[in-house]
This record gives sequence, C-alpha cells and structure tokens, in this order.
Amino acid sequence: MIESLKIQNYQSHNDTELEFDKGVNVIVGASDSGKTAVLRALGWLVTNRPLGDSFRSSWGGATMVETKTSNSATSVVRMKSDGLNEYRLGKTTLKALKGEVPQEVDKILNLSNVNYQKQMDAPFILSMSSGEVARYLNQIVNLDKIDKALYEVGRRLREENTSLSFAQKNLKQTTEELERYDWIDGAEAEVCEIESIHAGIIDIENDVAALVNLLDRIEDVGVQREQIQTTLTMEPKVEEAVNLYEAIQKLENEVSWAQFALRKYSDTDTQLQVVSDTLGRAEKEFHKLMPDICPLCGRG
Repeated sequence: MIESLKIQNYQSHNDTELEFDKGVNVIVGASDSGKTAVLRALGWLVTNRPLGDSFRSSWGGATMVETKTSNSATSVVRMKSDGLNEYRLGKTTLKALKGEVPQEVDKILNLSNVNYQKQMDAPFILSMSSGEVARYLNQIVNLDKIDKALYEVGRRLREENTSLSFAQKNLKQTTEELERYDWIDGAEAEVCEIESIHAGIIDIENDVAALVNLLDRIEDVGVQREQIQTTLTMEPKVEEAVNLYEAIQKLENEVSWAQFALRKYSDTDTQLQVVSDTLGRAEKEFHKLMPDICPLCGRG
C-alpha cells in the first residue's frame, strides 16, 4: 500500500506531497488543478512511461517522484534531469534505460493499473464484461498463480501417491524376500560352531605335522645309529688297512731311495766310463809322445 507520494517538477506540480490513508483514497479538486497529473506521475514511477521529457515542468529543474509503501522501509525515487535518468532505492542507484523498470523497484512497489483509476475511467468492474471482471479478479488475487500452484500440488500429490504405492509394493516384496532368509540367524550360530571346529582341526593338523617331523628326526637318528654301528664293526679292518697303508708308504719310500741310488749309480758308471775313455786316449797320446826307452830310467 502506498503511504505517501512526493512530486517535484512534473507537469503542473512544482513540489507536492500527498499522504494516503488505508483503503480507498480519492483525489478531489478543481479542473486543471493537477489531479490527473498526480496519477500520471505515479504511473511514470510504476511503469517508467512515458519516455522523453514532455512531462517535465517548463520552469526546469530535476523531475522527481518519490513514494513510500507499507511493505518496505525504503523509499522509491524516480528522477530525471538533463544528465540524469535513474531510480533510487535508499542509497542504491539503478539505471532507468529503454523504459524498463528495475526488478528491485517492481518488487517493492507491486502496483498495477488495478490499484489506481483516473477520473474519466468507467466505474471499476461494473462496466466490464464477465471475462474482463474475471481477468481483473484473477490479476488482483493471482488466481492464475493459485491455479498453477493447485495444479502443481495435484501433480506432486499424484507423483507422491505413485511413489508411495511403488514403495509399498517394494516393501511388501522386500518383506517376503526377508522371510526367506529367516534361517540366517540360526545359520550364524552354526557358522560360529563350524569356525570353532575348523580352528580345532587346524590345531590337530599342526600337532600331526609336529609328530611327522619328530618321526622323521627319529628315523634320521636311526640311520645315523646304523652308520655308526657299521663304522664300529669296520674298526679292526680300518686299523689293518692303516697298518698296511703305513707299510706301503714305507716300501714306497724304500723304492724311491733305491731308485735314487740307482740313478746315482748310473750317473757314476757313466762318469767312470767317461774317465776310462779319457784315460785310454791319454795313454795312447802318451805312447805316441814317449820313446820306447825312457830317457830317465833307461827302461824300455
């Protein structure tokens, strides 16, 4: 609801302020006193129409229309001058271009031609056709939005009912399937018992493996014992073999010494032969050189 309206430099209004009461307000005055200009100024604020500067006062100055509404503490200002064309919401400035109304302004005002009527307009609703009345009422109370909301609610309700029916059917099927698995609780106890038995079997298998290992070790000890006994029975033969080996070693040493002596004898014999041959040659040379009678002793 509009609480106040301030108009500056708009047509015949230099600086006008109006305060409104709740409900229906009627502007009364003499002809050409600016009653219609008030509605035009309000329309310029609400619709950003008309465009151009034809509505601006001839004496100049910035044209401004300001209003306060009951649904917002912020005043809405429409201002235009030679270098300015904008809306103001408190300290916020919004450009007013191409005849469009900023969404922030439209949301705060929430006004249309349903909310105000000019002097020469036909009586509200009474002169309208039933279709026009329906459209007006629809516009006033947002019946189209209500119908759309009801349709959307009905659609969502049908979807939810369908989902609910489907969920109930799934719940029934799931419940029936769960009943087929009632044995699981009992099976859990059996599984625990089986696991316990399995653990006992593993312990037994470990004990059996230990016993088999022990038997293998006992068998190895028996084999070693037989080998030791065999070795003990062969001790006399081993001693005899050792003695024989020592005797063979002694004989081999003697043979080696004999071979060494034989080689020494062979070498000596060879040397004697060489010496004998040398003496023979020397004797021959001696006879050649010496006369038949020795000059010293006179013997022949």
